[in-house]
Amino acid sequence: MSLQSKIKTTPNCAVFCRNYQQHLEDASNKNPEERITFRSYLKWTSAELAVKTHGHRKIYFALGEDSLVRYEAILELVELDPKPNTHLTNNLLEKCLPSTQNEGLWEKENGEIGVKTLYVISHCHKLPEPFPQTKLIKLSDNRPIDENFIRSYVLVYEYNSGIAYPAVE
Repeated sequence: MSLQSKIKTTPNCAVFCRNYQQHLEDASNKNPEERITFRSYLKWTSAELAVKTHGHRKIYFALGEDSLVRYEAILELVELDPKPNTHLTNNLLEKCLPSTQNEGLWEKENGEIGVKTLYVISHCHKLPEPFPQTKLIKLSDNRPIDENFIRSYVLVYEYNSGIAYPAVE
């Protein structure tokens, strides 16, 4: 089954990604319902499909190259290929943390845009008990995330220590 098909038929899909500790601390200190926009240089195509198909998704965060999941939030919106100076992009960039407010879309000198995805979260909180990223099961192949996985993001099943995940194929 293709990843797109799995996303469409898996209502408990979630996202795992990485971010900076200071950004996540700042986000967790906000009103939980306040929406916060982050940026990625990669296109979050599968995350966008998951949100469009199932609505808000859980998103789990590890810090830098740390292999522990330390934060959780709700992923509300994924906007691919944001265009400068559009109403939507401007509204999303207004929802950035003060520490990232002036980053724009990482414009380059030749007119290229470095940001490929804007994603909006809410309800960010630090987990009382962090857990290893290896406890998250990738949607693509039903295997745990490798402890050395440091890519930008991956779709996973929602984490619940009591859930029985699909068997590894």
